Amino acid sequence: MWLYLPLLLSALVGDSLGDLITSHGSEKQAQDGNSVTLSCNYTGTVYNLLWYRQYQRSKPELLLYMTESGDPVKEDPSAHWLSAKVDKHRKLMDLEISPAKVSDSAQYYCALQPTFYVDVYCYKDFSGTVQNLQWYRQYPRSKPEFLLYIFQHGAVSDDRPPRFTAAVNKDNKQVDLKISSAVETDSALYYCALQPTVTGNLTASYKNLPCHH
Repeated sequence: MWLYLPLLLSALVGDSLGDLITSHGSEKQAQDGNSVTLSCNYTGTVYNLLWYRQYQRSKPELLLYMTESGDPVKEDPSAHWLSAKVDKHRKLMDLEISPAKVSDSAQYYCALQPTFYVDVYCYKDFSGTVQNLQWYRQYPRSKPEFLLYIFQHGAVSDDRPPRFTAAVNKDNKQVDLKISSAVETDSALYYCALQPTVTGNLTASYKNLPCHH
């Protein structure tokens, strides 16, 4: 017996006013055992694209998320019937359910997580014999971990963690640590330190500077 699955599709607007996501159609139907594809268009620069499913009288549940250029990360890795792809040139994201089952009848949401930045900054004085300025992060009950360093002319170390960069703000005489698409796990204590230029066998000393968030 063939069953038709009404699949409702809605769109969630991103947190940024410059980012918008719209659905292709308001309802899709498929025969039991066939495949069905849901699509959304989006605008702006995004960090993550997400798909949710919501059954009646239940809260939305995350199915998967992905970047514009990456592979989908499923909330349930065993959900082999779910797949997704993104066309970043057409700004189009698809969710495919194959094969579709009666239990897939639900409301589906496409959502986006915009790219945004959090700035942590500290005042500095790059005058004299300062080699570079370094940034560290420290979680509670853990030792500080090195993130990156930046030179007076603005060059930043290449081996920095993803989503982290730094910039010299000459107008305000400060150095900014920029965290793109900040997440809850980025909550920590951040330190900036100057590394002087040293000669001979002298040990470099570090001066902790006040940081402001």
